[in-house]
This record gives sequence, structure tokens and C-alpha cells, in this order.
Amino acid sequence: MRELIKLKGGLEETLHSAAGLGDLIATCSSELSRNYRVGYFLAKNYSLDEIYKKINATAEGVNTAFALKKLAQTENLRIPICLEVADMLSGSKNPAEVVNSLMSRKIK
Repeated sequence: MRELIKLKGGLEETLHSAAGLGDLIATCSSELSRNYRVGYFLAKNYSLDEIYKKINATAEGVNTAFALKKLAQTENLRIPICLEVADMLSGSKNPAEVVNSLMSRKIK
């Protein structure tokens, strides 16, 4: 997220603010969050089509993941978690492959 904020000229402090961090925590941990529910069902190996049928709603994080993947390719942006999530959402990787890929990266 920091890399995207820097690319777009935003203030890094925003990420650590109540608005930035609070929204992230709510999205990741609230069972009422559509993005949370997508992640929950992805972890159970449901396809995106199956997930949309189950939750009967659109999760903004799905389209954002695909948009971020395109942006990363055009701007040479290092956002490995976002790229892995986009691959998982597209069905080209399963959750275990994504976790393995992220956990085997070299530490910067």
C-alpha cells in the first residue's frame, strides 16, 4: 500500500491514520465485509463465480485487485501481495500456491 501511495503522490502518514488503518482492519476482520467474505471463500477453494453466487453482492476489492495488477505492470510497481491476490481471484493460482509464493520471497 505504501508503494501505491508514493506512486500517486499521497502521504504515507495516511496509511497509518485512523482512516487508513481503520478501514483496512474493518475490511479484513469483519464478517460483514464483502471483501472478507470473498477471502473466506477463496480460502476454501471456491471460484470467484461461486463466491459471487454465495454472497450475492459485489466486493470492491476484486476489481481493485485486477486494476492494481494492471497498474503494477505499467508502472513497475512492487506490490507482491496484490499481484498474488489477483492471480488467486482469476483462478490461475490456488490459496496454497499464493501463500507458498509469498512466504518464499526473499526478505528485503
